Amino acid sequence: MGTNKIKITEIKVFAVAIPRRRFHKMAFAGESLSISNIVVIETDKGIKGIGEARVMQNWGGDYNRYYGETPELVAQVIRKYLAPSLIGENPFAIERLTAQMDDIIKGYSYAKAAINMALHDIKGKVLNIPAYELLGGLVRPRIRLMHSIGIMKPEDAAAEAYAVAEDGIKDIKVKVGLDLENDVKTVEAIRARVGKALQITLDANQGYRLAKTAIIALNELEKYDIAIAEQPVEGLGEMAEVTRRVNIPVMADESCWTPRDVIEISQLRAADCLSIYVAKAGGISGAMKVAAVAAGAGLPFNLNGSGELGVGNAASVHTIAANKGAEIGAVIPLTAPAEKRQTKVGNRSYLDDIVVDAYEYENGELFVPDRPGLGITLDEEKVNKYWYEV
Repeated sequence: MGTNKIKITEIKVFAVAIPRRRFHKMAFAGESLSISNIVVIETDKGIKGIGEARVMQNWGGDYNRYYGETPELVAQVIRKYLAPSLIGENPFAIERLTAQMDDIIKGYSYAKAAINMALHDIKGKVLNIPAYELLGGLVRPRIRLMHSIGIMKPEDAAAEAYAVAEDGIKDIKVKVGLDLENDVKTVEAIRARVGKALQITLDANQGYRLAKTAIIALNELEKYDIAIAEQPVEGLGEMAEVTRRVNIPVMADESCWTPRDVIEISQLRAADCLSIYVAKAGGISGAMKVAAVAAGAGLPFNLNGSGELGVGNAASVHTIAANKGAEIGAVIPLTAPAEKRQTKVGNRSYLDDIVVDAYEYENGELFVPDRPGLGITLDEEKVNKYWYEV
């Protein structure tokens, strides 16, 4: 197939809503339902690309530097602004089309990420290679998973941590930041239940409002052998103060969206490591740029997501697979339809999915799929079952 002759003919966007395994409470919000926009890009050669935007309206960057999106807003931005500009274009021109979207409308990184994923999916399918080959090739065939535990009663968190360890997961992220007393009791209960079987990351989602509060909290929690403290406060100045005054390595998440953010974090020494998202960066292309700057700055990172379903997870998996610096466990759901689940609790965020195949899993690690493109196929029956009007 002549790659210079393939053209985009249509871009569809719809949404699905799938129940979570349990309510996931964080310092800024919580939810029991996941609503994702799914983008399907069709071409004149019959090859289709799939992407996903799993948005949160009340989560964004420091001091509204970046902002939340809703499923309805994503659909409107794609239908009215982004899709019309891409019809007739060659989907192989990913870099140019990504820049073109930025010229048309500023912001809306999640909407753009869904399209960028779908373009990579098309290109991989046409060339009959997995998406990671488009990104420089496979660095790691397996990805270490990290399970996220929401804010809950200490005894419930300890029970979930134990179940996660039983599933073979070796890393957990514990949400904190609302109540220091509960934070300490929760981590203490987890350590008492699982001992050293799990590596613990704490994620406050900017919940400690003052740097001094975060410093007191992290110095108190240090005795429980904490691997990383993720985004304890809001703002790079406050992050830098915390990083200087605690022994636990500090990770930037809400503060880290773009390559420019990484430069500022490095210059201010505001964090020791980073959490990069495909969605925050506006797609696979953007995430690769953020990762490249992080590598240049000597900052290790993980590549997480916003709790995507199987489509968005595939984009994250291929991006992790192609990045040597992505050495920290990844908080991504272990994609699986209800009838094919591989774990009871570990990284099982949702009760179902809209993709046909489950990711292969073993002993805390996800195997990177080697099928063409993103390597996923939509289950049309599941799409219809979980359809959400936008």
